[in-house]
Amino acid sequence: MQLLTTVLILACLAVTGASDVFRKFNPPQVDNAQGFLLPKSFGNYTIANLADAPPCGTEMASYAGIAAYSNGDQQGTGYSCGDWTATGYQYQCVEYTQRYFNYVHGVQAVWPVNFAKEMCDSHPGSIQSVGWPQAGYGVVFNWGEYGHTAVVIGVGDGTIDVIEENGSPTGTNTYQQGDVLCYLTTA
Repeated sequence: MQLLTTVLILACLAVTGASDVFRKFNPPQVDNAQGFLLPKSFGNYTIANLADAPPCGTEMASYAGIAAYSNGDQQGTGYSCGDWTATGYQYQCVEYTQRYFNYVHGVQAVWPVNFAKEMCDSHPGSIQSVGWPQAGYGVVFNWGEYGHTAVVIGVGDGTIDVIEENGSPTGTNTYQQGDVLCYLTTA
C-alpha cells in the first residue's frame, strides 16, 4: 500500500513543450514516502483509490479494440508489474497511448520519450499536437515529474472521458479540459 501511494502517476503524467496556453495547470501536490510529487486527486480518483486496481495484467477497459490493463499493486507508480513490450513499458500510460496509435493508426510503436510529459514535443512525424479534444485523440497532462497520458473516448462540457493505464483503478476516468497540456492526433 505504501508503495502504491508512493509513486502515483510517475511515468504517466503530462508533457512538455506545448504552447504556454496549455502549460497553466499545476495541481495541488503532496510529497509521498519516496519523495515523488503527486496530485492529491486526478479525475474521479485519489491515490487511495488505486488500491482497488485489479491484479496485474487484468483487462480493465477497451476502446477501438485496444485493451487497457491493470498494473496491479504497482498501479499509479513508475514501476511495472509486467515487462518491456514492443510498444513500451507494459501497463504504463505511455505504453497504452503508443499501442493505441500503433495499432489503430500505424504510427511507430515506441516514441522518442522517457515520460508522458515529453509527448507533446517529442513524437513521430505522423503525430501532431493540437489544443482541442476529440474522441480518439491522445491527451497529455503536466502533473508531477513524469506527466500522464491517456486516450480520449468522449468529450463533455469542459470535461474529457479517457481510457488509460496506470492512472485509475478502472482504466477509465473523467478529467477537466483545463488540466490538459495538449492533445495528440495523426497529422
